[in-house]
Amino acid sequence: MNKKSKVCLVCANGGHYTEMNAIADTYEGYDHFYITYFGPDTTHLKNAYYFKDRKILLYKMFELFFLCIPILIKERPKVILSTGAAIVVPISIVAKIMNIKIVYLDSGTVIGERSGTGKFMYYVSDVFLTQWPEMKKVYGKKAKYWGRIL
Repeated sequence: MNKKSKVCLVCANGGHYTEMNAIADTYEGYDHFYITYFGPDTTHLKNAYYFKDRKILLYKMFELFFLCIPILIKERPKVILSTGAAIVVPISIVAKIMNIKIVYLDSGTVIGERSGTGKFMYYVSDVFLTQWPEMKKVYGKKAKYWGRIL
């Protein structure tokens, strides 16, 4: 991917944002923007689209699906990079329809079993990364371990 390519960073606020921030050196050289929840740790972000309600209910997933369409059409990212949580699920469906590549980094806090979001993202992501080597066996062949971030 060349440095002119745009990256969409999708993460919930809190720990998922902390994990995204920990890998900042992987995307800082690229034009990038965030899709996240409005929260005390994310209000300072430049180039961010905020959603206010963190409750991920089925109807909220549908709402988020439709809200992210104009964002992705306007921004035209080449890649979605996400550290979770459920905010990435509807966005990744739209990304697949738009032929946008998806890189998902599973949470480092879940060990021994698949994370809630990871259960879905394993199948839709183009690259699926885990932060624990033993989680490759839990997920399957597609899962890659490139190291821990925190």
